Amino acid sequence: MTVAALGGVPLGPASAQEADPWPMAGRDAAHSGTADGPAPPYREAWTQAIAFGGPVAGPAVSRDALVVVASRGVVALDPATGEPRWEMDRTEGPAGPPAVAGDLVVHASGSGSSTSVVARALEDGIEAWRAFVDADVPGGLVVADGLVYAATTSGEVVALEADTGEERWRSDVGGRLQATPAVADGLVLVAGEDRQTGVVTVFALDAASGRQPQWRFATPGPALPASAPASDGDRAFVATSEGVLRALDLEGGGQVWTADMRAAVSERQVPAAASQLVVADRLHVYGLEPGDGEERWKFLLADLRVLPGGRRNTLSSSSPAVIGGVALIGDTSGVFSAIDLDTGRRVWKRDLSPGPLGAVAVGVDLVIATTLGRGGSVIGLEHDPEGVLLNEPSPTTVFPLRAILNFVIAALAVGAAALGLSRLALRGTGPPAEEGGS
Repeated sequence: MTVAALGGVPLGPASAQEADPWPMAGRDAAHSGTADGPAPPYREAWTQAIAFGGPVAGPAVSRDALVVVASRGVVALDPATGEPRWEMDRTEGPAGPPAVAGDLVVHASGSGSSTSVVARALEDGIEAWRAFVDADVPGGLVVADGLVYAATTSGEVVALEADTGEERWRSDVGGRLQATPAVADGLVLVAGEDRQTGVVTVFALDAASGRQPQWRFATPGPALPASAPASDGDRAFVATSEGVLRALDLEGGGQVWTADMRAAVSERQVPAAASQLVVADRLHVYGLEPGDGEERWKFLLADLRVLPGGRRNTLSSSSPAVIGGVALIGDTSGVFSAIDLDTGRRVWKRDLSPGPLGAVAVGVDLVIATTLGRGGSVIGLEHDPEGVLLNEPSPTTVFPLRAILNFVIAALAVGAAALGLSRLALRGTGPPAEEGGS
């Protein structure tokens, strides 16, 4: 691992100040996904197009800068007005949301063995250090207690000193790490995917030393992909694509409870482990009790029909944010929704873009939505005192993916039975056995 440090850039933790509103994926290292912010209804305060091939993930928001990673660059905006602050090139490659570390912002750059984590000054984008991690980093970076944590597709978790980029430790847990890690109660939580067996294993590593594993939990069968882990300080939550959301004891990794989900999940999904656990599969968003997994509500947001413009509406690109009494989430058709946490009804929606929306973030007095892909933009939403709230119940929940799976299983069973009967019939109509001689 190589670190390149550049002079003339302020390093180290920021001076004492108010907390940044949304400094990383899931708002904080444990992924509470919760912040103070304006209530719906909303109106657009500003919209800023992003060059460099468009955004690839949701933003990180400090009090002084909003930073988004684009396909070929990194862009910082004024969080109050959306005006560009600086723009810097980035080597193309997978990346999740960046993370704010004091006076720096860190992001992934490049792909394969040339992948690095890069730190830039929030003020002007000048590179402070670069650390090579040797494999893709598709999830977001997480900052906690002076360390930057990156999870790679080679199965390694890498911890870097936030102020210098020096490697503190590197731990190989195996499998493929696609999702954003979480840090809670002195543990780094990652979800590893075994592409041969399909099994998902949640690992808990010592956050200070990387000593592994403090505990691990493996699904009993194929379950990939998995969401990012999240924690409320007592439990770790992870959703997997066999349709199960699990709560694991943070001390020992034992399974505390499970809850059924109606569809597969995305590795981009970062659950919000707030006083109400908010998580999404590719079709629905759910509100559950963190203590026992009781489902408070679910809302069907996806529409698998082709929408105007050839769009399809699923939730594979987004993660929720919880503000006051609502959960905010965008979908792949560009529709942004607010779901009431008490009733599970949609109280506001707006079609923001023809493209998919990334993870929701919160700025000072603004909600931040990001449209992903070429021609993508960042949109600041403010409270609209003249807007109208909705009271929209969830559409009738259908389970098209599960129905298709059940149909395939049934068809295979029927096919196997038909094949067996065919073989029996052939045996029954074959030539008779020769009679014995006299």
